[in-house]
Amino acid sequence: MRKYFLAILVIFAVIFVSGCIGEETTSEYSTDVKMTSKGGVVIKYPSDWVVSQSTSNSSIISIADSKSIDSSKIGQVNVNVEKKKLDMPLDTFVNQTNNALNKDPSFDLISSGKVLIGENEAIEVIYTSNSNGSTKMHKVIWIEHKGNVVSILCTAPQEQFDSYANIFNFIINNIELK
Repeated sequence: MRKYFLAILVIFAVIFVSGCIGEETTSEYSTDVKMTSKGGVVIKYPSDWVVSQSTSNSSIISIADSKSIDSSKIGQVNVNVEKKKLDMPLDTFVNQTNNALNKDPSFDLISSGKVLIGENEAIEVIYTSNSNGSTKMHKVIWIEHKGNVVSILCTAPQEQFDSYANIFNFIINNIELK
């Protein structure tokens, strides 16, 4: 019986030392991040991403995976943060936006629902868009904050979107609104 106890203890020690048991680690980006801020929004992102250009006039911050930047300095895999005055309830604003998407045949609305981002109740919308034969997937988080709507739009080619999900979630979960 003593041999069994010793064998179990040795196995447990090996598992513990190998890292299979122990403290849960923080995000893989916790020590290798950059930060930028503008317009009361602070965004943290992986160090291999860069600040990039955006095609939206309402954009306050745009970041992209440095490997995805094209000749026009637009990241094909990016997170774009916009901020606008909100003159209606957030639900109404998002419904109007979704209705506009539904009328455009190049967009396909996949899902829409409420989520919690930090302490902020938000609305998440997932959709695809097709432009010049290229399909992109988008995840946008709409947050009402101090009379404004802040949108966090994550975009990637559809076939790559899932591989960027953890990075997008890291960025979204580390946004600070001031």
